Amino acid sequence: MLNITSRSFLEAKGSKLYMDSMYINNDYTPVTAIKLDSFRMINFPQKKSVSVVGSKISKRYKNYCLKIVKGCPPKLNDFKNKNSEVRPTYFKVGDFVDIQSNSKGKGFQGVIKRWGFSKQPKTHGSMSHRRGGSYGNREWPAEIQKGKKMPGQLGNTKITVQNLLIVSTVLYKNMIIVKGSIPGSKKTPFRVFFSKKKYLSAY
Repeated sequence: MLNITSRSFLEAKGSKLYMDSMYINNDYTPVTAIKLDSFRMINFPQKKSVSVVGSKISKRYKNYCLKIVKGCPPKLNDFKNKNSEVRPTYFKVGDFVDIQSNSKGKGFQGVIKRWGFSKQPKTHGSMSHRRGGSYGNREWPAEIQKGKKMPGQLGNTKITVQNLLIVSTVLYKNMIIVKGSIPGSKKTPFRVFFSKKKYLSAY
């Protein structure tokens, strides 16, 4: 059994199972069940017992892998122990986690659905109803500026949801239940790690 301390960094991969609702402190709350598949953990050698929170953990992990641990992947998305046995006991009830996954892909969409533009008049001889309007500029700069809101791919982007509260764990199914929702549909792969902004447990 690995010991999770302030001098260690744990990251797991898994998939989204389903969404449900349950009573939490007499409040009817939506929850999401997720299954853990693989994990990676590094214990940092540290002289003083100083807690490391947030982005400092990932930076120290990279330096530790490059200088001390030979053969350890320097990239955070590369897992050293794939398809390893994971138990939800690493994540305790009341801990806050961050979950990163891809959102649902909506395909090629127009500006109304993609950016929330208003529709144009449907009467009085209007020939434009769902168009984006004028995109160009004058003689200068004579081009469409970068970042202009136009039709294009909607969804299927990497999204990180922060500060999700773990409300329950199911040991025999390698499953944890978090408060709220996460991006993606069922069986969507994701990465879960301890929260960068809320390090302490809620309970």
